[in-house]
Amino acid sequence: MEAGAEGGSPAERRRVRRRLDGFKPNPSARLLDQCREVIRFHHLSYRTELTYVDWIRHYIVFHGKRHPREMGKEEIYTHVMKRPGMGVRSPLDAG
Repeated sequence: MEAGAEGGSPAERRRVRRRLDGFKPNPSARLLDQCREVIRFHHLSYRTELTYVDWIRHYIVFHGKRHPREMGKEEIYTHVMKRPGMGVRSPLDAG
């Protein structure tokens, strides 16, 4: 779930990989519960957790309740561009 895990410098990619080594969310848990586990693993604040989970839930509902695993880059850009206040460069800046 780490943003930028596939981009950035090689040292940054190694650091991200190291942070996630050994941590696997419960595969039998629902998607949003897995997201909460990852957020808590990274010791993010409760308000951040609520915000991220809300964004993910809106994303899923926006795309007809399809699982994100079934979606691709096109759906991500479509969703980001439909959000109020998002400019043309925002998806590129966000990730």
